[in-house]
Amino acid sequence: MTCPPFLRRLLTVAAVVVPAAAGLTAASLPAAAASSPASGSPNAFYVPPDPLPAGKPGDVIRYRPVPSPVPGASAWQVLYLSTTVAGHRTAVSGTVLVPTTGFAGTRPVVAYASGTQGWGDQCAPSREMAAGDYDEQFAVSALLAKGWAVAVTDYPGLGTPGDETYSVGIAEGYAVLDVLRAATRLPGAGLAAGAPMAIE
Repeated sequence: MTCPPFLRRLLTVAAVVVPAAAGLTAASLPAAAASSPASGSPNAFYVPPDPLPAGKPGDVIRYRPVPSPVPGASAWQVLYLSTTVAGHRTAVSGTVLVPTTGFAGTRPVVAYASGTQGWGDQCAPSREMAAGDYDEQFAVSALLAKGWAVAVTDYPGLGTPGDETYSVGIAEGYAVLDVLRAATRLPGAGLAAGAPMAIE
């Protein structure tokens, strides 16, 4: 089953600059973070541990390197802590991409807030990137071409178990902000805690 072309989401956090002073600072990676889950199934990566590990929003639960959809960039899928609309802790998946070329100064990190990809876990942006059919790859590629790192959330329930929070702006907003935090806490990504941050 394929996913339909995207329609732009109306997120309350879209197209705003998020300074590091707003609280998006790095923290030490929790001990629970691992490169892969115990199960050998590729989709087991998306199933969070139960109970969730201790930590703050944006802490990485697990991560794994994946083939980059863009030449000249490294890519990782991440599972990270976030918050539901009711204020409960949850796990959200996403992708972090970092250009392999050097950057003069501190490399900026941009959270790309995807438009609607479709219903079903196969439509999660991280899965679409891995399959080579992410509708908005052109936009992510343009940001990477500037030398910026890009973090793309799957949003709650799209990729991970549970109902997708389609058009629930608060939960989606948390997921977007927390993928920025996760990017700076990702081992091997080389992104600074005080990096300039933005959302597109």
